[in-house]
Amino acid sequence: SSKVSDDLLSFKYIKKYWRYIVRIRPFNHTVTRQHSKFVCSDFARHIALIEKGNQNPLISVVNLQAKKDFTDDRDMVNAY
Repeated sequence: SSKVSDDLLSFKYIKKYWRYIVRIRPFNHTVTRQHSKFVCSDFARHIALIEKGNQNPLISVVNLQAKKDFTDDRDMVNAY
C-alpha cells in the first residue's frame, strides 16, 4: 500500500507543479560487513566456517523456493 500511495502522491505532484519525478524500486541491498542475521552474510559466514574446517559442509535453510534479487550497495550508490 505504501508503494501505491507514493505513486499517487507523485502523480498529484506532477499534475499540480508540472515537475518530473523519477520513482525507483531497487532490489534488496547487500553491504560489506552486514550483520549475519541477513541471508547473504549468513551464507558467507557459513561458507567461511566450512572452508576453515570449523563446520560440517552443510548449510541449513528454511525455504529454497523463495526467489530474490540482491544488489550490492556500491552498485546502488552509482545507480542513484
